[in-house]
Amino acid sequence: MANSTDKSPQEIKRRKIADEFQKRTGITFSGELDNNFPLAQMLHDAVRVGARTIDPTKEDSPIHCSHEWHFARYTGPGSSLVPLLYGISFHLAGESGVFRPSLQGIQRYLDVGNADNIYAAAELLVTDGFWEVIERENGKPVKYRPVRHKDWAEQHPNRCTNKIEIDWVQEDEPLAALGRSLYAVLGGEKFHRNVLLGVRNAAPPNSTDEEIVAHGKKFLAADKGNGSGIARRKRFLEYLRDLWVPE
Repeated sequence: MANSTDKSPQEIKRRKIADEFQKRTGITFSGELDNNFPLAQMLHDAVRVGARTIDPTKEDSPIHCSHEWHFARYTGPGSSLVPLLYGISFHLAGESGVFRPSLQGIQRYLDVGNADNIYAAAELLVTDGFWEVIERENGKPVKYRPVRHKDWAEQHPNRCTNKIEIDWVQEDEPLAALGRSLYAVLGGEKFHRNVLLGVRNAAPPNSTDEEIVAHGKKFLAADKGNGSGIARRKRFLEYLRDLWVPE
């Protein structure tokens, strides 16, 4: 006979999620868990899928955004299986675009020992919108539609990283060529018009662009490991000035 302290599977799951959320954030939910759980569930899900607003000016990428970029930021049980499950879903959906997965069958197909991880991976895909629930029927597997990244991005604005787009100043080919060369020799640093003009001004008088690029190679050889980005570009300007400006 069950006693009054026995908990249902749903209560155990809620408690598990709340405990994990508290561990990650330090936030404790007071009172009855049922009253706080919707918020706890939403926050827990957001943490698991890395949901946040992306500022493309501060977080760009050398590659166009894709589902892989998002999946790499998933955490917790099942996260490593998400890319596999997502890929399989398109094979199963075929031309119809929808499918009813047998997650136990997929578990065997992928040789996954713990079935919970397959279900957790499916929950992540649904939570983040890469699987859309089409229909739930009693006694049957849920029917899903896998969503491609292009469509997903339209439904989830400000969630994608942006590929680095370098302003090569096409109307000034010599300046554009200097920008391309510095981008190559300084480990992918972005140089826009005003920065490139500053580089020319910082270099020793009468320096050619070829000489500036040669200085860039020597600079990077000594600067590796000191950090990239704006700080590196500033150090490069200082390096150029130190070549000729008297102390």
